[in-house]
Amino acid sequence: MSKLRASVPPQWLQKTVLKAFFQPQLQELKLSFDHSGWTLSVLCDFLLRDWLWREEVFPESSKVLEIRKAPPITLLKTYGFSSIGKVLDDDSPYFHRRRFLLRHPESTARTLELTVFTSSTEATETLSDEEFLEKAIFLRIRFHFNRGQNAMYWRTLRTTPITEKPRVKKPPVPEPQGTQLQEERTEVSQYSSVLAYSVVLSILVFLLICGYFIKTSIVDSIQPGLKLDLHAIDCYDTKAVCREGDVLTDVEPWIMSARCCKEESKWTPKECRREYGDLIFGVIPCSEGYVWNQKWHNAWKIWCCPLKD
Repeated sequence: MSKLRASVPPQWLQKTVLKAFFQPQLQELKLSFDHSGWTLSVLCDFLLRDWLWREEVFPESSKVLEIRKAPPITLLKTYGFSSIGKVLDDDSPYFHRRRFLLRHPESTARTLELTVFTSSTEATETLSDEEFLEKAIFLRIRFHFNRGQNAMYWRTLRTTPITEKPRVKKPPVPEPQGTQLQEERTEVSQYSSVLAYSVVLSILVFLLICGYFIKTSIVDSIQPGLKLDLHAIDCYDTKAVCREGDVLTDVEPWIMSARCCKEESKWTPKECRREYGDLIFGVIPCSEGYVWNQKWHNAWKIWCCPLKD
């Protein structure tokens, strides 16, 4: 998850992360976002905002936060990070590292150091900072708190602006040379092709609609009430967290989405079995004596559960 535009985590979740991170006995916290409903960018965003403008919530001690991947370059440029460059004294043969720095605008004791790690199997010398961030394996954020000479070291450390990858502009395609007659023939040929394509597409859409109503009528007459309608059972799919008051009933790991409902399912997975459904027309039949459980995710197979009174 790397886009800056993301779902904002609920206030209680932000407070929980901050409360855990700011425990006096805690020096390092590692987080994974494999199945979360909010992104790395959102976490970094609200931590940076608190660090910059709510200085009192950060303890006067150094903290380390380690997260998989790295935020996009837009977030670093928004907050004014600068680049320290690659780390020459890296003691790890498995990673290349680059560091980025953000000095606190008011507190000389506070400095934020962001170290990005990529695989050592790839050549990174010619990569821009933006390309390096895109290849990141994990990220380490150090919230430094120093006084005296240590604080002056971070304040006087030489940095450079963050570099972006080059944007290549495609050259305009030259217009083909030809006579006016050839151009007219080409226009007529293109118009005929578009017209034929439109006719074929209209016929296919018409046949698809007819097939939908025919098949739906047949299946509904055999086993009615099984159309794919999440709103009818107060459920919905989302890539963010559930709305307040709703419960998470299932997670589809490969597409990173969650199914949220007003109530929990009345079955357990051990009571149910998976059967093949019809994904083309949205009609999902189950075997006799079983009913489709829409509160759980349905991929190529659907969850069919025994009928209950």
